[in-house]
Amino acid sequence: RGEKDPFVARCLSEPSAGQSLAPCERDIQVGDDLSLTYRFPKEFLGDWQALDAAMTAEAGRMLKAGH
Repeated sequence: RGEKDPFVARCLSEPSAGQSLAPCERDIQVGDDLSLTYRFPKEFLGDWQALDAAMTAEAGRMLKAGH
């Protein structure tokens, strides 16, 4: 990941995790003074690079479009 921050996510443990559609969450910086928290299923952890890239790209598109 070069100079970027390491991937860190928090996930609920059982039994709470079994009651949630998206038991994991991650915070990323998307601007100078702006962060984004997103939630996702635990099964997505295996492909965290693609998930992180997609979320970062979507946040960038939203900021660019002014949403």
